[in-house]
Amino acid sequence: MYTAASSEAADVGATKRAADFQLGWFASPLLGEQGDYPASMRSGAGTSLPTFTSQEVEMNRGKVAATRNYHKVKQSRDVI
Repeated sequence: MYTAASSEAADVGATKRAADFQLGWFASPLLGEQGDYPASMRSGAGTSLPTFTSQEVEMNRGKVAATRNYHKVKQSRDVI
């Protein structure tokens, strides 16, 4: 996944956002407890993301039985 380019809070935050946008956009609705996109995506993309109905959340939550074990390390730095 990603590793922060430094231990600065901004870079650590950028690392979390990068992971959320790469993996969380599809994994969180299916695997997450809330059945929704990550909070960083909601705040970053705003109304561009669709909203799930309660029926869609229940239908999708827990539907992925297994995930691939895929790791690739990338560094991220806050540039905003």
